[in-house]
Amino acid sequence: MAHSNIYDLTRNIQFPRSTFDLSHSHQGAYEMGILYPVMCEEAVPGDTWRIGTQVVARALPLVAPIMHEINLFVHYWFVPNRILWPKPSYADPPVITDETSWETFITGGKNGDDESQPPMWEPDATDLTVGSLWDHFGHPMVDCDGVYPTALHRRAYNLIYNEFYRDENLINPALQAFATDLLSLSLS
Repeated sequence: MAHSNIYDLTRNIQFPRSTFDLSHSHQGAYEMGILYPVMCEEAVPGDTWRIGTQVVARALPLVAPIMHEINLFVHYWFVPNRILWPKPSYADPPVITDETSWETFITGGKNGDDESQPPMWEPDATDLTVGSLWDHFGHPMVDCDGVYPTALHRRAYNLIYNEFYRDENLINPALQAFATDLLSLSLS
């Protein structure tokens, strides 16, 4: 039997994929019209996600019952870390040098000895309150004494809000300096 392609002569080895059950519940009291994070998971190339959402929503007792249908949406977003990486200058457009780029961080630079750290989210007094963005991401409600989560999750939240939910004619964009978070701005 003649083979038409050299790749027909080799056998494919198919390894089984690892699977993980990441089932969890996210309970809380929410206000209408506010963007809340309910899941934040890191993904690496080659990951496959199958996500199913079940929602049970109850309203608090009201003076008068709600006589209209309420729409509840759950959107899932993938945001690459490279677009969230801090920009080294405030020029327009920002100037990225080899010493500060995402590529340098992830590869270790030309010599492989770059030891830069990802930006960390150090909580302030407003972050350590119940119902803050810090709380909704599931971070502990106590000061962590130098062990902080990455600030990239907060930046992804602000980026998603700016690009997909904000009315650019009425609302100023969330700062990429991330001095405040949108959840505390919208509740005040």
